[in-house]
Amino acid sequence: MMYRLPLLPAVLLLAISGPLQGAAEVKSNKEIKIGFVVELDGADRISGTAFCRTGNTCRLVDQKSPTLTLDIKVNSFYSEMEIDCEDDCSLPSGIRAITFDNTREFDIWEGETGVLIQSVFRRWERIGKIVLDFSYPKRTMRW
Repeated sequence: MMYRLPLLPAVLLLAISGPLQGAAEVKSNKEIKIGFVVELDGADRISGTAFCRTGNTCRLVDQKSPTLTLDIKVNSFYSEMEIDCEDDCSLPSGIRAITFDNTREFDIWEGETGVLIQSVFRRWERIGKIVLDFSYPKRTMRW
C-alpha cells in the first residue's frame, strides 16, 4: 500500500486539471444553429432556422398577423426564451419568459398568470406549441 502513495498526488492533479469528458462548454460568442417550429391554433405553422451567438438575444419569430414574437438567448448551460402574442399567452411557467436547459418542446398557453397564484381553479387552454432543435459547434456539447 505504501508504494502506491506517491502516485496519489499525481493522479489527483491529473483528475482536476484535465477537462471532463462530455462537459465541453459552449464558449461565449460562438454561433449556434437553431431550428424551430411554432404552431398556433388557427394560424399557419411557422418554421425556420436562425444562427444565434451565445450570450446574445436572438429573434426567432417576428410576425405581424397574428402578432407573435419569439426571442431566445442561448448560454453555456441554459437558455432563456420569451414570447409575446397578440392576445395574452404564456409558456409553461405561466409567464411570458422561461429559463430552460435540455427541454426542446414547449406548449403555449392562453393567458398569463404572472408570479401570483390564483385562489380559484382555472382551466388552461393550450393554444400552440414550440419545438426547438439546437446544433452546436463541433467538439462541443451541452448537458
